Order: sequence, then C-alpha cells, then structure tokens
Amino acid sequence: EYRKGTEWKAHLRKLANYRLSERWKIISQRVRKRDKYECRMCGREEGLRVHHLHYDNVFNERDVDLITLCADCHTAIHYDESGKRRRDWKRWNPKPVA
Repeated sequence: EYRKGTEWKAHLRKLANYRLSERWKIISQRVRKRDKYECRMCGREEGLRVHHLHYDNVFNERDVDLITLCADCHTAIHYDESGKRRRDWKRWNPKPVA
C-alpha cells in the first residue's frame, strides 16, 4: 500500500497517464458496454466513470475489477458527506442495480 509522499505521487502520475492510454480506453468502453451504459448504483446514464473496485490488478485489470458509476455515485464512494476523503472506500463497494 502506498503512503503519501514521493512514491504515492509517482503512482498517481502513472495512473493518470494510464487513464489516457488506448488500453484504458478499450477496457473502460468494454466495461461501460457490459454495464449497459448506466451507473450500477443508481441507473443514471450521464456522466459515467469506470471505477476500480480495488487496485490489486491496477494496470492489468480484469473486467470484474471494474464497475460503471455516474460522477455523483463515484464521488460518494471516495468522499463522505463533508467532502473528506474516505479511508475505507475499498470496503464501501456499491450494490449493483439488478
């Protein structure tokens, strides 16, 4: 697990670059299609993001490691109501819409 500091910042830069890659574009499009182009928490069809359920396989994700969420639900996973970053977000995974 990364700690804040140089190593963490380097990881975030690598992740940001990865999200711009052709590989991520293909994977995220496939996941959105699998999820029928809707948020798996609320069913919204606008502002969709592909969320990592965990980072165990980051840069080598399997489709089951990812879920489609709208921007609001994605924010709710990472931040609490006061805007503070959740420390427990890995345990706070969405219950998919049926």
